[in-house]
Amino acid sequence: MQSRPGLVTSAARSSRGEGSGVAVEWIFEGPLVRISRWRCPPERDRQTAERSHPTPVIVFLHSGNFRVHSSQPIGLLDCTRVAFFNSGVPFRTTHPHGGGDRGSELAVSPDVLAEILRRYDAAAGERPESPFSTGWGPCAPRAFLWQRALVRRILAEHRIDGLEIEELALTLADRLVRAAAEESGRSRTPPLRLGAREHEEVDSLRGHLSSHPGRRHRLDALARHLESTPFRLCRSFRAVTGMTIHRYLTRVRLQQAIGLLAEGFPDLSDLASELGFSSHSHFTAVFRRRLGETPEAVRRAARAGRLAELGRRLSSIAASARN
Repeated sequence: MQSRPGLVTSAARSSRGEGSGVAVEWIFEGPLVRISRWRCPPERDRQTAERSHPTPVIVFLHSGNFRVHSSQPIGLLDCTRVAFFNSGVPFRTTHPHGGGDRGSELAVSPDVLAEILRRYDAAAGERPESPFSTGWGPCAPRAFLWQRALVRRILAEHRIDGLEIEELALTLADRLVRAAAEESGRSRTPPLRLGAREHEEVDSLRGHLSSHPGRRHRLDALARHLESTPFRLCRSFRAVTGMTIHRYLTRVRLQQAIGLLAEGFPDLSDLASELGFSSHSHFTAVFRRRLGETPEAVRRAARAGRLAELGRRLSSIAASARN
C-alpha cells in the first residue's frame, strides 16, 4: 500500500487461500515487488482443494514442510528449498508430517522477473506465461537469513523505505534463480560486463541522488529517469561503487547531516525530514548504527568547539560505508 513515493506502510491486508484455509497477509506492495507471509492451519490430514497463483511467485518455508502436487516438479518443500510457482498452474498440497507450517512469498513484476531469468535461461523470454523452467531451487543459509531479515524489517517499522526493500528483494530473487540454474546444471553465472554506458549511468544516478537526498526515491522511477531497467541499475551500481543504491543514498544523507550538525542545525526533527528520514527516531537510529554516535552528541561536540574530537569520533565513517 503505497502512501507516498518511496514509502510503503507495513499495515497489511489479509486473505485466505481459497479452498486451502491458508491465512495470507500481504505486508509489502510496491510497483516492482510484493511480499506476503502465510500460515497453514495446525491440523492438516487431507489434500487441499486445487488452487493456483495469479502471478508467478517464489515461496519460502520458515518452519514445517508440505508436499506440492502439480505438473511443476516441486515435491516436498522445506526451509532448505524455495518453490517457483508459475501463474495459473493448478496445484494441491498435503502435509504428511503435520500442519502449522508458515512462510512467505515474493512476487516480482513480470518485466523485471523476465530480465532476471534471461541471465540464466535464454529461452525464458519465449514463454512469458511460464517464466520459471524449474519448480524448485536450493535456499542456502545466507539466502534464508536474507529473506527472514527482509520480512522482519518490513514488520518492524510502520513506514519503510520502498527503495531499500525492492532493491534487496530483487537481489534475493536473482540469487535464488541463479542457485536453481546452477543446481540443475543449466547455467553458470554470466560475467557482468561494465562499459562506458554503465559507468555513465551510475555517475548520473550518483549525481541525481546526491543532488536530491531528501526525496523519497523509488527504484522504478530512478530507472525510468535514466532510461534503464530496475534490475540492471541495481547490478551496475553495485558493481561500480561496491554498495547498493540505498546504502549510497544513506551515506550521502548522513554525511550531509554531519555537515549541518557541525554548523549547529537547530532542530533534529526538521533535519531528519529535510534529509529524507521517516522520523527523528529513524534518523537517530540510522546515525548511531552507521557512525557510532547520536546526532545530538555530534551537535554538542560541534557547539563546544571540539572539532578535532568530532573528527576522531566519526573516523569510522569510511569503514562503516564499506560494511
